[in-house]
Amino acid sequence: MMRLHGAVILVAALVGSVFGAGNPYIRAHNQFLSFFPASEDFLPGIIQSSCAGQFANYTNQSLPDGEGHAWAGKLIDCVLPACTQGYQNEFTVSGLLIGLLPAGLWQFGPSMADLALLATRRPVLAFLLAFGTPSPNLGLQGGLINRDLASYVSTVPNVGFPRSLMRAPWVVRAAISCDEYLAGMLATGNVVYQVYRLTYKAVSQATVSIKISNVPETYILFFWMVVMAPIFGIAYSTLRAGYSIASSKAIQRRSVVVTWVLDEFTPSLYGRPLRLERRPGGWVYMHVILGWFGSVLSILHIWLGTVVLGSILFVTLPDMLTVVEALVGCALLSRIVLAFELHGIKQVSSRELSRYYSVDAEGAREVKRDAGGGAEELEPMRLD
Repeated sequence: MMRLHGAVILVAALVGSVFGAGNPYIRAHNQFLSFFPASEDFLPGIIQSSCAGQFANYTNQSLPDGEGHAWAGKLIDCVLPACTQGYQNEFTVSGLLIGLLPAGLWQFGPSMADLALLATRRPVLAFLLAFGTPSPNLGLQGGLINRDLASYVSTVPNVGFPRSLMRAPWVVRAAISCDEYLAGMLATGNVVYQVYRLTYKAVSQATVSIKISNVPETYILFFWMVVMAPIFGIAYSTLRAGYSIASSKAIQRRSVVVTWVLDEFTPSLYGRPLRLERRPGGWVYMHVILGWFGSVLSILHIWLGTVVLGSILFVTLPDMLTVVEALVGCALLSRIVLAFELHGIKQVSSRELSRYYSVDAEGAREVKRDAGGGAEELEPMRLD
């Protein structure tokens, strides 16, 4: 869905550049039509009584807008002074509250480094969890650049899951997996919904002031949201550029599709062990470059979110608190699911790692957990 929306933006920009030569700035005309519940009680009346002419010009699609979002700016200049001083102060506090969210969410949400690690086993779930937190948490002092992922699993605190949970039947395992995907989809859907509300039931002064040719002001906030996809992709590419994933001959005999499906839909607590090793030679440069680029893009993403969200108008403080609570709550939910998955990786990989670091030159061996919580040695491992 996110990729589709991004494609729509690109197509719209291309069409506008070809057919919009006489009107260099394509503008939106579907804001100011509805508002958040508290603002809905007084803003429509102000528009009808004091700003009817400006509203008519704004919604008139045949009027040229060569200045760039001029009609939206004139409508804001009319509506905002017509509000009481109390409401104006409340709009300012609400903008400050939501503007601090991009820089503050990284403390609540999962880090891109950890999500990239989860993506080596469950990429779809990792993507949903990443999208459920609309602000990238770099974490680990720059993410994946200085992190020794080869010994990562051995450094994650071992929760010590109950033995009954380790030996749970397939029904319980399937229920856990379904709950994880439900949490990821809930977090992702919540972000899309809140961004939609902030776009069409409020107005960002920054999106009106930023005059980008052939890009309506309603696209900016959605663009900020979909940029999380390439940030996640860069984080995963950084991991794969710096580290290779160990696999056994038993796994190699399976088809790629079967292996992917089993890994994706099996909770990490019941999956196969994970071992990463640094790639030699020139891969190091690609690893560092991608990590640096991802860090810069993440910082720019936080900066854009702060500017666009911090200038949101026409949302009262109680309504803005519901938006902040929903976004923070889903970020925490994503972090809980990720923590469970990382501890599952720790649980199933700890024995394999200890054996790997104690083996001699004959080579490492993978350990696979059976249904009873035991372990068996498989074929010597090689790196893919």
